[in-house]
Amino acid sequence: MPDITYPHHLTETALNEFFKVLQTRKRIVGRDKVVTGVKDTTIANYWNKLNPFFIWLETGGHIDKSPLAYIKKPRCHYENKPAIKKKDIERLFSTVTLLSRSPFLLKRDTAILSTLFFTGVRKTELLSLQVRDINLDKNYLIVRGATSKSKRTRQIPINPTLRIHLSDYLKERQGYQCEYLFVSKKRDDRLTAYGIKHWVRRLNERSGVRFHLHQLRHTFACNLARNNISLPKLQQLMGHTDLRMTERYVRSLGVEHLVDDILKLSIDDSY
Repeated sequence: MPDITYPHHLTETALNEFFKVLQTRKRIVGRDKVVTGVKDTTIANYWNKLNPFFIWLETGGHIDKSPLAYIKKPRCHYENKPAIKKKDIERLFSTVTLLSRSPFLLKRDTAILSTLFFTGVRKTELLSLQVRDINLDKNYLIVRGATSKSKRTRQIPINPTLRIHLSDYLKERQGYQCEYLFVSKKRDDRLTAYGIKHWVRRLNERSGVRFHLHQLRHTFACNLARNNISLPKLQQLMGHTDLRMTERYVRSLGVEHLVDDILKLSIDDSY
């Protein structure tokens, strides 16, 4: 919206035009695939991100009224299933085991996948983990506030399977001096964002499982929800500042995951 250069240009008409542009413009995704518009969920995300800024402008006297006060936020129905199925998780681990070209890559890649699956950390948190953040004696790892989106430090208990994978990897990488936990296969330096992107793409191609890193975070949340963890506990493990964000992560629980809970109902449980 190049014509919006001053706060008083932020009108209801301008914002309606902005959302119209989002829904009609053409863009390239993937391998030169051209698509038009965006989903209602994307529009809702823009609305959520712009609204606090406009309220700040209004509070500071830069504009008379937030233009979003007159524009209704889209109501979204989430039909996507971001959590990864059990058979696909098993295929990812099997692919790492069968196709790793060296003992180091086998231990490292297994530890990466296991850390994502058993802790639900974000990509930046994964890449920022340092060796000192892993405490196998007390059985927890630390996600430091300086590297977390929420800016809050949190401790995550280490699952027994993850403990084995981390222990094996730490023994294998003993020759490295880099302070970061996950290191490059070619040099004594941390694994970069480009490196993890290449890692995901290679694992996608070799396993046949189409996934992205954030899906493992959703999977972590959904697996805990299916095991009846309370939302406040899940919020703490996920590092969310708002419980509503935690609730969004368990939206991919399908009806098949609720069957056991329904079957457990009994007339004897009634008041």
